[in-house]
Amino acid sequence: MTTTYHPIRSLVWKEWREQRWRFALGALVLTTLSASMVRAQLIPTAESVAIIFGPLGLVLSVFLSMGAVPPERAAGTWHFLVTQPVPFGRLLIVKWAVGAAALLSTLVLAGAAAYAAERSRGVFTWPPFPDQFVDLPILQGKTSTLVLSMVGSACAAFLALYSLMFTAMLKARTELHAGLAGILLTIVILAWAAQYPMIGWVYHDEVATVAWYSSLVNPLSPLMFQFKENRMTHALALTMTPLVWVGIPVIRWLRRKREAK
Repeated sequence: MTTTYHPIRSLVWKEWREQRWRFALGALVLTTLSASMVRAQLIPTAESVAIIFGPLGLVLSVFLSMGAVPPERAAGTWHFLVTQPVPFGRLLIVKWAVGAAALLSTLVLAGAAAYAAERSRGVFTWPPFPDQFVDLPILQGKTSTLVLSMVGSACAAFLALYSLMFTAMLKARTELHAGLAGILLTIVILAWAAQYPMIGWVYHDEVATVAWYSSLVNPLSPLMFQFKENRMTHALALTMTPLVWVGIPVIRWLRRKREAK
């Protein structure tokens, strides 16, 4: 009797076994909070969903990205892993893909939980929302429209953020170092995103144009632009964000033959 060894399949199984507890924990926290907050209506539905796919999404992105390579380096298994008959670029992509799948699955589950909790109340209600957003088209439909928009925006934004975090943490020696780097990088990205609301109020002429376009390629731009009256801007952010922040790292990894010293 002979067995066939599939390096990629074996690597995927290894990564899943090591990362599944992160997925289970993230899914449990996000789905429980999203369902309970929407069902209880302690705060408006729109605000509940925004909280679930906002700060908690940032934490989940950092949490999953810091669990890929840094633990391998800390345990001393990384150098052994790179000697296996798997191209180095594919090794990175497999590690990235397992975390990305866990991230997207968690966001979709949280969105489904929020939708189910709203449906369980029997009616679709729209409690007060911040004044600057009240008249926007997205808030004139049912809760399913908001949840679908938030889930799609969160998937694109946090997948981009996760990819950036994953790349930045490749050299981290421990999860602690990776976590600190992730927090610092998150603060920088949030500061970058904070310039968007000031466009038209503080920035003018050429400076405003540069600020607007820089906001459009921010990893979090799908979340920032989802409430714009011009829906094409949101669609452009949903397209550009994965192309820039996911496509470029994957292409670079595929071209790498070995780990850079």
